[in-house]
Amino acid sequence: METNQIPKFNADNLDVTAFFKACHTCSVDHGWWDDKYSDADDPKLWLGEKLALTMGECIEASAEERRFYFTSNGKPEGCVIECADIVIRLADLCGRAGVLDHAAYDVNKNYTYTYPWEPGQLKLFRNLQHDYPFMAFIVPINSCLESFRRTPDWKLVVLDTLYFIYTEAFYKFAEPDNESAFHKALIMKYEYNLSRPYRHGGLKA
Repeated sequence: METNQIPKFNADNLDVTAFFKACHTCSVDHGWWDDKYSDADDPKLWLGEKLALTMGECIEASAEERRFYFTSNGKPEGCVIECADIVIRLADLCGRAGVLDHAAYDVNKNYTYTYPWEPGQLKLFRNLQHDYPFMAFIVPINSCLESFRRTPDWKLVVLDTLYFIYTEAFYKFAEPDNESAFHKALIMKYEYNLSRPYRHGGLKA
């Protein structure tokens, strides 16, 4: 993507679906869907590994729980940034699966109570959330992998997981005079990712 084509986003009026599509484009442009990940028609090649990396962001968010966000040597860091990473990774997955092309986020929908929980999952999520609010996000992320094994509708579960975690994080980090705090973190991390080298960090996924 050329520099003058990079989508610009406003934290106070964020089109989240357009933002999520841009996150996937950024991931593709930086080489994270090359090689074995290039076959979008066979998610067995990439879904498990990508979801595991997303769960890793939950662990990092938990480790950063006492820090809100700041930058260190130009790099966005802190709990809210790690939560932004969770959402960005899920957006990347949804973009690869093709569901974002048909999605529109309804800001009036309460995803906390309409998420398609499996029996026992909501209780587990709430129990974890009490003591480890960001580790709890692993529960719905794991349901994406479980749904892939059971149903052709797994892509919609990934999309629901994206919107559910986005909504939970948006309201968790909302401040009385600044409801867009999480949007600012999303955009901060997105713009940082745009500036990073191709396949930065020497990682393979």
